[in-house]
Amino acid sequence: MSSKPQTTPRYSNERGLHADHGWLRSYIVDGELQHKNSLDNTKIIHCGEIQFTSVGTDIHLSEHNVNKSLWVHFIQIWAKS
Repeated sequence: MSSKPQTTPRYSNERGLHADHGWLRSYIVDGELQHKNSLDNTKIIHCGEIQFTSVGTDIHLSEHNVNKSLWVHFIQIWAKS
């Protein structure tokens, strides 16, 4: 049995907290994205950069658009382990 990839477009400047298990890949197409987690780690990801994140139990993530007057376009891939 094969599983079909899911694509979920988001049209928000802020996704809010979310958690899961596995791996997370974020690629910034345009703009800047601030990534935060519940361990108090913060990183600004710039256009053309890729962020690799391991996601586990009790770790919550959030992304926020750095510039509220401009769009941020990014691709995010979640892979469950």
